[in-house]
Amino acid sequence: MLGAQYAASRAPKGLKRLIISNSPASMDLFEAGMNALLEEFPADVVRKIRKHEADGTTHEQEYQSFMMTFYGKHICNMDPMPEVLGNSLKTMESEPTVYRTMLVLSKPTISTILTLAIGRVLLSLRSRAR
Repeated sequence: MLGAQYAASRAPKGLKRLIISNSPASMDLFEAGMNALLEEFPADVVRKIRKHEADGTTHEQEYQSFMMTFYGKHICNMDPMPEVLGNSLKTMESEPTVYRTMLVLSKPTISTILTLAIGRVLLSLRSRAR
């Protein structure tokens, strides 16, 4: 998204192409999409997720359990989950510095959690490919 924003707002000289892959066009659209997916869950689950996000208690087991259900339906429905994705999620939980700094402190929502999870998977895959 940063590359698209930079290219669109600055029109850098010499930029001929910008390939954007696996990136939402905007966080607003991404969040709207994630919220629509979340609304497919029972109302009591949605209410509890929203409460955890509002209260800053996304580290609690109840919230993490809801998120694993969400991931299983909308991120990766493989059972068992691929090791690289499981490791990324565990890393995000055990070392949340980037997550908290970039995303959660500003706006703790389901979309911020998913954004980081997906980013970590891509970074992990890239490092393994080298």
